[in-house]
Amino acid sequence: MEAIGAPFLYVDLDVVLLDSIADLCEPEPFRVWGYAHGEPYNTSAFMLTPGARAEVWERFPGPGPALDEARAVYLRRWQRWCDDQSWMAHVLGEGQPTWGPEAGLRNFRPQE
Repeated sequence: MEAIGAPFLYVDLDVVLLDSIADLCEPEPFRVWGYAHGEPYNTSAFMLTPGARAEVWERFPGPGPALDEARAVYLRRWQRWCDDQSWMAHVLGEGQPTWGPEAGLRNFRPQE
């Protein structure tokens, strides 16, 4: 927390910014893009206050049987397991604060 300090906005390199990102920069403990194909969240954009949602990192077991079991549990509910966003959704569950089209976030796939 001391190295970063204040809340930060993470945006993937392949995200195209077409307008102001002011609506995404309201400091809060955590908020994530609420659209992903077959999953509840998209970690291509998220706001995080250092230390918030630490359980995502603290519970990560690394490769092996525990991660395989987490993947199996997750796939009973969601269509796919892809990577970090699947792990985050597995640990945090549904109901996290999200952004959607009202904040200016769009996806090249049609919104479901």
